[in-house]
Amino acid sequence: MNYAARARRLRTGGGLALCLLAVWALTGLAQQTNAPPDGEVNMLDVMKAPGKRLAEGKNTTPVGPLRVKTYCVDEIRLPKPIPVEKDGAKRPVDTVYRLTITGEGFPVRALLTVVWIGGKAHLEVHEAADLRSLSVILFDRADLKPGATLAVGYGEEEKDMLSTLPEKLEFKAKR
Repeated sequence: MNYAARARRLRTGGGLALCLLAVWALTGLAQQTNAPPDGEVNMLDVMKAPGKRLAEGKNTTPVGPLRVKTYCVDEIRLPKPIPVEKDGAKRPVDTVYRLTITGEGFPVRALLTVVWIGGKAHLEVHEAADLRSLSVILFDRADLKPGATLAVGYGEEEKDMLSTLPEKLEFKAKR
């Protein structure tokens, strides 16, 4: 192999190694940036955490323009309490409630995804990677009133493509 070919080969290999090193470093920085400060709860982890099932709908027929099907509510114990402000006062919360609404596949839209519970808008909605479910974390069980109507739409004011679940929010009977 001549000198020029060898030099080219080294540069290419070195460039590849440099690219891999850069990707590795950026991945590490991204993980550090997205990680919560020590002692804080990562809400993305809470979104995926197993919980105790409190309520579950039974509908299997998709309805409305968004083809919503059903819902479930899980109670999740946090690894440590977090301060939550309500009515101007902060209080520690060690349990949250995850409402998940399933459908056939929610479209990605430019408008904000909104989950409506009993006519109240909840804007911090997490879309599943497969877009077949939407979840919202609630810090107060009082936001989950039995008999409440559940709906999904786009835009807080426009209520674009609003789809209302055919079943109302109902909790399992305590045993």
